[in-house]
Amino acid sequence: MEHSTMELKDISAVMMQMFKGTEATIAKSFGGKADYSDPTFKMMVMSGADAPLRAAVLSSCGMFPANLAEGMLALANGHPLQGIKKMVKK
Repeated sequence: MEHSTMELKDISAVMMQMFKGTEATIAKSFGGKADYSDPTFKMMVMSGADAPLRAAVLSSCGMFPANLAEGMLALANGHPLQGIKKMVKK
């Protein structure tokens, strides 16, 4: 849970999707378009995607549960069955 989405997005399709989701969510505040020339947008994306998954769980107020983060991390590390088990477990 110490790895960030930014670190894992190049090696895992799951983490790439999570990065794109983070980027799209932040882009909604900026008119719906990802604009990396805007320093505020870039800072928000980097702070959201470069934080460890543990920080995302803690700052989400229950919207991103720990079991989902652990499952996504297992999927990113090439353990699909273990990842699905963790995501389904409450």
